[in-house]
Amino acid sequence: MKTETDNPARAHVALTLPAIVSSLPAFAQALEEICRHAELDRETVSDLLVVLDEACSNVFRHAYAGHEPGALSVTLMHRPSPPPGEIEITLVDQGVAFNPLLLPAPELSIDAEDRPIGGLGVHLMRRLTDRQTYRYQPDTGNRLTLVKHIPPSQAG
Repeated sequence: MKTETDNPARAHVALTLPAIVSSLPAFAQALEEICRHAELDRETVSDLLVVLDEACSNVFRHAYAGHEPGALSVTLMHRPSPPPGEIEITLVDQGVAFNPLLLPAPELSIDAEDRPIGGLGVHLMRRLTDRQTYRYQPDTGNRLTLVKHIPPSQAG
């Protein structure tokens, strides 16, 4: 795994691996490396790991459904400026076009056993990040970008 630091204050890691569950530890390790670079506290790192896990799990389960798993590219970046900075997680796959951000928010006032299955992972991604964007292009596939602003108390 290579961390690019063309700007010493910024870190960037990009990995492309098969879109299968066994790839998740490598993606998580790369995110932890970026978070160490950004000097984030454990709670923020844990939140970002949940976001990464949920986003990757959606690709693993749905992007290549019924076909051989393709690739999943994950790019992780720490941008320290403008202060207080941000962590950006971008996932790219060539699976079926699907915008998870169009899913309605789950009805959390209903008991879990009465609630339809699905949607909680996307809900968590929305709640634990500050900005989410999705784009599909036939030549590049699905691109989901999730951005977490670094809490001011952690800004260097």
